[in-house]
Amino acid sequence: MINEKQNFTKQLFEYLSEINFAILEIVDGNENTKNNPDLDLFLESNEVDPILGFARNHPSVEKMLTRFKKSMVQTFIHFHDGSFLQLDLMFKHQRVEYEYMVTMEVFGNKEKAEPGSKPSQQTDSLGM
Repeated sequence: MINEKQNFTKQLFEYLSEINFAILEIVDGNENTKNNPDLDLFLESNEVDPILGFARNHPSVEKMLTRFKKSMVQTFIHFHDGSFLQLDLMFKHQRVEYEYMVTMEVFGNKEKAEPGSKPSQQTDSLGM
């Protein structure tokens, strides 16, 4: 049976299909990542508010706590069925004062995966 977090995540990706974003964690479908309560997305800063609105107005969300930081917004989402998702919306990938992934460079190297398909493995410019 699909829980509310899984349903929310599916609908979130449908909502995101029209914007530039990158997932910053490996999602390979195995049990460890499938049940991971954390989803990190890299996107442009002007996309943050619409995504927060989507989450805030989603019928399965019971409560939501949002923290605004210098380079990201952390959102802690609790669903009516007790499931939980931490959604990190990053718009600047930097540590201290060094920005090591520039938004437009990431989006220039992206590939779009069709629903149900597995994207090829890509690495960033750090050679990871």
